[in-house]
Amino acid sequence: MNFIELKEIGVITNITFKKKIEDLEGYAEGGMKANILKLTSSHDGILVFTVDYSGFEDYNRNLETANYWLPDGSLGTAREAGMYNPTETLHVMESDIVEDYLTIDSSDRFDLYQKYKEYNSDKPYVTWLEDLLIEQMYNFKKV
Repeated sequence: MNFIELKEIGVITNITFKKKIEDLEGYAEGGMKANILKLTSSHDGILVFTVDYSGFEDYNRNLETANYWLPDGSLGTAREAGMYNPTETLHVMESDIVEDYLTIDSSDRFDLYQKYKEYNSDKPYVTWLEDLLIEQMYNFKKV
């Protein structure tokens, strides 16, 4: 799956970053966890995604490495350098493969999107969701 496909799903909870995330400019390091809050297309095939680390503060703190310069010339963590922010915007190419950068640990939205992909529908994702909802509503009324 590429990032433009991930954008169709929307907000994703519980992701774990892989080592390749460290190739991007930002706080995230391999093994850290976050939630994706927002995915938007920028220009020239760039996808911007905003992540929130606040639900995983204690977990991520243990994975921070000293890769920021401190005022005394030594290396420290993002927190020690005053560079940590619980939300962050990262930039990737829309065509980049999601699984290279992160794992989606658990998400009902992601599971539903996977069902859509398995179904091999020629309909757009939102239309497929609407049809599914209409079918469920119709079946509920029959009961």
